[in-house]
Amino acid sequence: MRIGLDFDGVISNSIELKIRLLKEFYGWDVPPEAIRGKNLVENYFHSDEEYLRFGGTLYGREYAHLLKPVEGALIYIPMLCAEGHEITVVSSRNAAQLEVAEELSSEWGLALEFIGVGYKVKKAEALARLKAELYADDDFHKLVPLQGVVRYLYLFTQAHNRNDDVGSIAKRADDWPILYQEIQILNGQ
Repeated sequence: MRIGLDFDGVISNSIELKIRLLKEFYGWDVPPEAIRGKNLVENYFHSDEEYLRFGGTLYGREYAHLLKPVEGALIYIPMLCAEGHEITVVSSRNAAQLEVAEELSSEWGLALEFIGVGYKVKKAEALARLKAELYADDDFHKLVPLQGVVRYLYLFTQAHNRNDDVGSIAKRADDWPILYQEIQILNGQ
């Protein structure tokens, strides 16, 4: 199966680091459920440009060593690869930030392909080129435009999306064991 995965929030637990740096840099106590980008722009940064500058720091080399993998990612992703699944990371990171993600992934022992589409760019074209059959992201708004492009869409549950209604657009994967099990079922195992 050709699988696409978002990096931040599905493979990398960037949410914890984002909360930490928002407190450290700005003194803001942002709860995990309020950590999504749109909320941060509207209620804290007040512009995409300010948020992008923060993202440049958050996803840059200086803080990469503080990023930790999402629990289970380093167990289940290698299992999927060993089973013959083709996994590509499709991220909203820009080129420099994507390079950091690739290096971090390699340090964690994950040999994955990466595609960076950039901030606020839909992932549909990249996933269509990949002929991805399944895609998992922790941002529901990024899944909506993928209807009809990717057959199986999964919202990887995090505190900021716990109350999002996925309707018939996607299924939820609360953690890596559940996502792995879903892939096994879809693959007929």
